[in-house]
Amino acid sequence: MRSIDKDALRALAERGIPLELHHGLGWGWLGCYHWQPESELFAGLPAGGLGGEVYADVLPRYVFSELGGKVLAGSFKGTEPTAHDPRFYWFSDVEVVERGRGRLIFCQYRLFTEPGRDPLADRMRLNLLRLAAEDLTR
Repeated sequence: MRSIDKDALRALAERGIPLELHHGLGWGWLGCYHWQPESELFAGLPAGGLGGEVYADVLPRYVFSELGGKVLAGSFKGTEPTAHDPRFYWFSDVEVVERGRGRLIFCQYRLFTEPGRDPLADRMRLNLLRLAAEDLTR
């Protein structure tokens, strides 16, 4: 999702899922840091901490405020350097949200734009699709 995806954002909001997007890239000396916990989503990939350079081409350009679901990957960043009340904020990069009898998986990583271009994106996309398929059999 991006801020220009107004129709999708409006449709989700009308159904009780108001996505609040934020820039997923940092600024100045304090960037936006993405964490990849050891989990099925990151099977076969570097995980267990903050994402390094290997994730540079797939990191989200936009992240969202947590929706109350299960966060599979997230990020944090500080307030802008000009803010008088410095704080850190947590965001979701990948989150599973229960909805009715099903689930929605929101993934902000750039995994679906050019299949076959980036082996890390291909593996992470496969892992994500496996997780979605497992959810169907629960």
